[in-house]
Amino acid sequence: AYGSVFWVLAGYLALTVAVGVALQIALLFRLPTEYADRDGFTGLQVQITALYWYFAVAAGAAVFAVLYL
Repeated sequence: AYGSVFWVLAGYLALTVAVGVALQIALLFRLPTEYADRDGFTGLQVQITALYWYFAVAAGAAVFAVLYL
């Protein structure tokens, strides 16, 4: 039973990292073409991506605490 909990939580962390990398790649492709855009959406996407990585780190800390402490 504990082995399956480990793999589910490891899969959850892998999913959060994959989503974060996808956000980073989308941001990488959007920045050169719309950097001079005045509507602010690129800045908003940078903020959303940064906040998502904070969430991913917090999720990783929580999973570490559940599994190893």
